[in-house]
Amino acid sequence: MWSDSEERRGVPPDGQFLKDSPIKALPPEKLGLNQGGYGGEGVNPGPFLDNLSRWAARHAWEEKQLALDAGSEASLAAFTKRRTHAKASVFLSAGIHGDEPASTLALIALMEEGGLREDFNYTIFPCLNPRGMLKRRRETPEGKDLNRDYLHRSTLEVQRQLEAIDSWHPFDMALFLHEDWEAHGFYLYELMDASSTPVLGRSILQAIRGHVPVESASWIDGRTACDGLIAAPFGETQRKDWPEAFFFRHRGTPHCLTLEAPSDFPLKDRVHWLKLATRAALASLVDPAIGS
Repeated sequence: MWSDSEERRGVPPDGQFLKDSPIKALPPEKLGLNQGGYGGEGVNPGPFLDNLSRWAARHAWEEKQLALDAGSEASLAAFTKRRTHAKASVFLSAGIHGDEPASTLALIALMEEGGLREDFNYTIFPCLNPRGMLKRRRETPEGKDLNRDYLHRSTLEVQRQLEAIDSWHPFDMALFLHEDWEAHGFYLYELMDASSTPVLGRSILQAIRGHVPVESASWIDGRTACDGLIAAPFGETQRKDWPEAFFFRHRGTPHCLTLEAPSDFPLKDRVHWLKLATRAALASLVDPAIGS
């Protein structure tokens, strides 16, 4: 699954998105904490989001706090950046599952560290399930899986998110940062029409190979996979529990990719891997052959 050869560790041809140094040795062993679910380190997203709010104010990002309930202090943070001559408009989200903390930390770090391309417009939800993350559980405190609610939209989190982005469509790409407690390596879903073939997924994985341990399993989450890529066909009627990616594909976003880091590894490594994969995905929108 992982080779430490010089070839595999080399910087990809376009290495502009890789500001971090490549991993110089074998990735760490699995921690063995995930037994029947995520058993790793928990994160309180509140302080990280507060810091991000202050950073956004200093760097001309617009922030919206979307109240979940009139009688509650709970809210969702949304950040937007608009440029006059942007090459593309990109949506990013993380933390939709509260037991996937590296997704939120990676997205916040990309913003604060200048890891996002400066020639794109952005709409970012860094933590869609802050109440669940505080409890280190996948679902909301009410037991709802937000990533199964984008057809019926019964949860306040999904309702507030979709109300807000109505004015920000369309997007050229949507990236959804996740973690998988069962995975041995990194993989991604590329959502597409049933008659089409993957456009960006293979290039993204090739670009990060040697920096990120890529999943080698040929069967992931009930789907066929090849070298870390699940080419997932989109059909509006094929399921009644739409994930976030389905909604964006339904609304016409041409590139919808779900990035999945293996969560039974140290938190700092998972954050690092998600940052690199996100940078590669953004670069692929300008150069689809980035990893070739």
